[in-house]
Amino acid sequence: MKNFGKKAVVTILALVLMAGIATPALARVPWETRLPGGQRSSWGQPEWKVSSWAEEEVNLAINNYIVTQALLNYSPQSQITRGIFANGLLRVYRLLIDPYSVDTSGISFTDNVSTLAMEVAALGLMTGVGDGRFDPGGLLTREQAAVTLVRLLELGNIELKTAPLTFADNDQISSWARESVEIIVAMGIMSGIDGNRFNPRGNYTIEQTIITFLRTSYHLGLTSEGLMASYEPMIFELVNEERRKAGVQPLEWAEPLARAARLHVEECARLNTASHTGADGSGIGDRARRQGWNGNGSFGENIGGGGYGGAVSDYNPATPKQAVSRWMGSTGHRNNILNPEYKYAGVGAALPVGDGLSVRYVIKFSN
Repeated sequence: MKNFGKKAVVTILALVLMAGIATPALARVPWETRLPGGQRSSWGQPEWKVSSWAEEEVNLAINNYIVTQALLNYSPQSQITRGIFANGLLRVYRLLIDPYSVDTSGISFTDNVSTLAMEVAALGLMTGVGDGRFDPGGLLTREQAAVTLVRLLELGNIELKTAPLTFADNDQISSWARESVEIIVAMGIMSGIDGNRFNPRGNYTIEQTIITFLRTSYHLGLTSEGLMASYEPMIFELVNEERRKAGVQPLEWAEPLARAARLHVEECARLNTASHTGADGSGIGDRARRQGWNGNGSFGENIGGGGYGGAVSDYNPATPKQAVSRWMGSTGHRNNILNPEYKYAGVGAALPVGDGLSVRYVIKFSN
């Protein structure tokens, strides 16, 4: 039985100067979907603003491909419908449990529903509302969302844990949903709202849905490979954007540096450290050369981190963008990023199992 637990995110960016060596440049990856905070999407859609308290986790969900386009077509504060929730639910299922289509033979509803809703029903994640209807336009309550998310965890063979509820409105939770609410709260996927209430029959929103899909995904085994696909080019491009703005030549990608960065980031995550020295006493240059990098010279390194479970601040950067922004606000870190001598870069990302939900980033330099 898989027990994923909480995980830590660590990202390393190694930057090394070396003339005369041909290294492949990393193609720009269009990670700019509809980003929170009012930024315009790469598709030219209208601005899409997420609440400040939700921004960091919504960013993480978008950057890890958990969010479907359907979730981004409406205001983040909108109440989510059963149909849209089903759409996003199936994305998480296919991404982390089983990528194949579901047999919907024997499933039918009298109202007009999508194939995705049929698949969700066939999986037993959601059921109809009576009279043979799925009611895709109906609104979803918080306790209904809790029940559905627990069913998703069960399909992933996740070990469930529970704890007594202490909400002021415990007596308002329906009997059929109480156990699921106990599980989903104990596992850190959902929490209360103002006034120590769970508000079980209150309507669920788009941004709440995105966040709980992300948290559920960690328990289901969101992998390092998934993070590498998004965080590596994201960090690389963010650093190059800062260099372009300063009139400095953008960096080129070097795979030996990326290999060295990946190995070190996994070690940092496993040992819960942020050391510039490897567990074996190796330095930044030592690790790069082991992976086939033939450069010489001195090395520098920026390290940042924070926990996305808490409030975001300058000392708690939860996303690559926030981490790079913090570095740019520090003279020493900024000088490293904008050093015109650096020519090449390699990025590594890892999402190992850990006791917390901390986010760490390391950027390495050499000439």
